[in-house]
Amino acid sequence: YTPEMAAQIAWVKRVEHLAREQKVADFDRARLEMAIPDLLAFAATVEGIQNIPDFLQKLGVHFLIVPHLSGTYLDGATFVLNNHPVVALTLRHDRIDNFWFTLMHELAHIIAGHEGLYLDDLDQEAEEYVEMEANRLAREWLIAAEALKQFIAATSPYFSHTEIERFATTQNRHPGIIVGRLHHDGVIEYRHSRGLLVKVSPYLTAWTDVPAPLLS
Repeated sequence: YTPEMAAQIAWVKRVEHLAREQKVADFDRARLEMAIPDLLAFAATVEGIQNIPDFLQKLGVHFLIVPHLSGTYLDGATFVLNNHPVVALTLRHDRIDNFWFTLMHELAHIIAGHEGLYLDDLDQEAEEYVEMEANRLAREWLIAAEALKQFIAATSPYFSHTEIERFATTQNRHPGIIVGRLHHDGVIEYRHSRGLLVKVSPYLTAWTDVPAPLLS
């Protein structure tokens, strides 16, 4: 029983407490899966993110932003509370690419029928099948694999902002999502196009937990 485990337990309890205060619609997994394309329509702009909490709650999914506690390395989590999934993100990496991948990873756990509590540090390489499956679904949902392959082949090795933004438009995605994927796959260096990795926290303040001692 380590300090990190204790901090994770405290974080999950806070998430559960806040989720109990929310009212959500009835949940149906098939309906959530069918709604993924509509959800991803919000990924075209950073402003679209502010629509996500209500969208998910109308599908019966609790959505919360609870910053990670010191000593933990969490990007997101999902579990079930009273027959409703809970998706909690930390915004540990406050970037549009990390936000969308983490969100889709957690939703993938739900849609794939993975049971139990998932505490995800997505900086770590996935080793368990359920984590690899969640990663695969998130990648497939966010960017069409064949389109990405063709884009890289046609553009490599010089990826200008204009080319990235043009491809992002064809995918109906914010260009920061494309940049994050190119970084992750080692197609471009991490210092390349970092200006496109915009912050998402300003669009989620109404849904972000602020511990009581910090409210004064």
